[in-house]
Amino acid sequence: MQKLRHYASFIGTSNHKDLLTDISGSRRFACIEVTASINMSHPIHYERLYSQAIISLYSGERYWFDSNNGGALYYVF
Repeated sequence: MQKLRHYASFIGTSNHKDLLTDISGSRRFACIEVTASINMSHPIHYERLYSQAIISLYSGERYWFDSNNGGALYYVF
């Protein structure tokens, strides 16, 4: 077993895309824009969701902020 640092996750909503920026313009959170209704008629398959997250992590997908992109990650669904 490997000991890892603890992290916190926060989720919120806004009608604005420029929320929580500091004076440098850096955002230290991932923005996810939802462009369609969320289908609530089917249950979420958490095992599949976590499996995809692990696959993305181990395949090298970037999950951290860096100076090359202004410190922000942005996804559109």
